[in-house]
Amino acid sequence: MLGIKKVLARDYDINSLLEELKRSIQRQDQARLRQRMEEERAKAGNNGTTKLSKSLLVPVKLVSAADIDSLIQQLYEIKAQLRLYKEIELFLLLLVNSNHWMWSDYGSDTGS
Repeated sequence: MLGIKKVLARDYDINSLLEELKRSIQRQDQARLRQRMEEERAKAGNNGTTKLSKSLLVPVKLVSAADIDSLIQQLYEIKAQLRLYKEIELFLLLLVNSNHWMWSDYGSDTGS
């Protein structure tokens, strides 16, 4: 019985440490994002930019939850930057394989 209690206590300690590490990583990520946003704000302030123009490389095929999470994270970062700009222009570049990507100007204003 004593062995089971030790194992359960150790399991609790490990899980607590993992949660603490997750929170620490999230705080660091938020700090980096804030720093990037401040740099973008300073850059936008210097040249009067009011439009956020970004290109995002997106795999044509997402095969795992990690792929989806990565895409969502990138979109959240772009969304966070929107507070600095009046407009957004986001180009999705479709990654066909490691050497090829596609871009389409579907829906863009071609002046016609």
